[in-house]
Amino acid sequence: MLRCGITGSTGILGSKIIKDLKYKFYPYKGNIFNKKKVEEWLNKREYDLIIHLAAIVPTIEVNKNYKLAKKINFNGTKNLVDSIIKLKKKPEWIFYTSNSHVYKIKKKKKKIKK
Repeated sequence: MLRCGITGSTGILGSKIIKDLKYKFYPYKGNIFNKKKVEEWLNKREYDLIIHLAAIVPTIEVNKNYKLAKKINFNGTKNLVDSIIKLKKKPEWIFYTSNSHVYKIKKKKKKIKK
């Protein structure tokens, strides 16, 4: 059975993945932006794959606290990747879902030409 580390396991997508996939899941419980805890979690066992879903997703929540959203969505992902790079035995596969909420994109209406 595949050993799967998963962040964001309590969210809608994470809960569904855990319910539907026949893997042995090891959820990360804690703040993804706490690098020391992320490293400790990764070093507890060897993983075949990592599913990274931890993020603040609703736009309204991101807009309420942009700094926190960036801390979780960007810095948290960086912590996870940096920690994986340090592992002696790295997972064979990493699945990461992204969102655009941490990027300050200027809304410009441009007509697409054919």
